[in-house]
Amino acid sequence: MVIGLVSVQVPSMRTSLASLVFALLLPVSAAAQLAPPPPPPPPAGAVVVVAPAPARVVAVYESGHTGFFFRGTIGPGYGSASADVSGTKVRMSGAGVSLRVGIGGYVVPNFALYADLGGVGLPGPNVSFGGSSGSASSDTTLVVAGFGLGFSYYIMPIDIYVGGAIRAVQLSIDDGSGTTAKSDMGVGGSLVLGKEFWVSSSLTLGPALELEYSRIPDGDTTWSVFTAALTLSLTYN
Repeated sequence: MVIGLVSVQVPSMRTSLASLVFALLLPVSAAAQLAPPPPPPPPAGAVVVVAPAPARVVAVYESGHTGFFFRGTIGPGYGSASADVSGTKVRMSGAGVSLRVGIGGYVVPNFALYADLGGVGLPGPNVSFGGSSGSASSDTTLVVAGFGLGFSYYIMPIDIYVGGAIRAVQLSIDDGSGTTAKSDMGVGGSLVLGKEFWVSSSLTLGPALELEYSRIPDGDTTWSVFTAALTLSLTYN
């Protein structure tokens, strides 16, 4: 194209795009040429050095768990409460969520005593009364909760623990509209089995199985209550 006496050449679209791509790739290509090559693999028979475990973890494996104890567990749970009411068998059961907390300390290495708090909440439980059965409203929640003295013993160095608790346990039903019925306090005993893995120098995390059986008075009636939960436990060591 000629404008006056000056000739201007307009590059084609293909040439412009090619120039742009070349300009963008040039720094990348130069950086790739300047980057050092990856290190060669270690020769056969070479000793690979692994970073040592944190000092706190090593100390626990050598001398056992000591000091302050805290454990929290949460996970899916199941509960069943049954009783004879005026000669008629009544049973409530269902699935829900288990939440428990333990706070205490190690009295000797690997053996802890602690306050055990928490329980299982079961929304919309199934209810059977004599020959009839059905499901409660989803707003209705059956709760089995208590507090007491727990213990935990670690089998080292595999970090498997066994434990249990003796607790005062109460049964309650909340219908979701502000009305709550509560039993008297009963007595329950629980067993716990878990396995933990180190996630930091002070914390362990792992699965646990929790089982509890309770006898709970409610006026002239006594409830037999069983709960089970498969939880995730987090322990501060």
